[in-house]
Amino acid sequence: MKMNVELLISTMNLKDPDELKVREGVSGKSVIINQITKDDSSDFEIKEGENRCFSYTEKGLSRSRNHAIEKAIGDICTLSDDDMTYRKNYKEIIEKAYRKYTDADIIAFSFIYPDGKERHHLRPGRVKPLWTLKLNSAMLTYKRESIVKNNLKFDERFGAGSEIPWGEENIFLLDCVRKGLKIYYIPIVIGKLQPGESSWDRHGTPEHCRQQGALYYRMSSKYYWLLILHFCFFRRYCYIEDSSTRTALRCMFEGARMFKKEEKIQK
Repeated sequence: MKMNVELLISTMNLKDPDELKVREGVSGKSVIINQITKDDSSDFEIKEGENRCFSYTEKGLSRSRNHAIEKAIGDICTLSDDDMTYRKNYKEIIEKAYRKYTDADIIAFSFIYPDGKERHHLRPGRVKPLWTLKLNSAMLTYKRESIVKNNLKFDERFGAGSEIPWGEENIFLLDCVRKGLKIYYIPIVIGKLQPGESSWDRHGTPEHCRQQGALYYRMSSKYYWLLILHFCFFRRYCYIEDSSTRTALRCMFEGARMFKKEEKIQK
């Protein structure tokens, strides 16, 4: 069965949609979500054809992802950024994977990183819930029907451009697991990540640790404390230059409690 693969590309202040499509290696359908923060000269609207572009005066990667999910029409969609370049046969690779794993709702692939290395994060096959933490958005493809039918979206409180600028894909994947979706990993390269500056700096400062605690609580209100303990004792390299283990633990639990309190207020 023929499947339509559609790239969902998130970018900001776009000047030339055609130049972006060439750089990405788009050879089929695509949706470009262009967030404007500077001026009106990057306000593009292309609503017809295989390659469509929509502009929004806002910021936030999770917001961009949600707009893309809403606008998508392909059978299989990718989560793409403007620092990615796809292999010429990316569509065939993705289609073949979904024909092999017919029960898959989400399939993660491999990428070549800016240092030129290919990293295999997991063993091939079905991904267990906890191992979704090893996946990032560049690797993800999904069946559009599975996401739309279950009303799954990215939490806009997380991700680049938001108060907690990371972890949005981990939350999204665990939300998918809770809805019963099946996730697979295939160690086949479908593209390359281009060098570029990160939109945020990740340190082990007390504030960062509070944000990490909030992230873990959002991921699992039942087991967040286990995630915090694992992070503090097995990933000390992430924070030890800025905080002691004791400080990191205290701040992460503070962040979890603060997020829990905010959740209750919002409800």
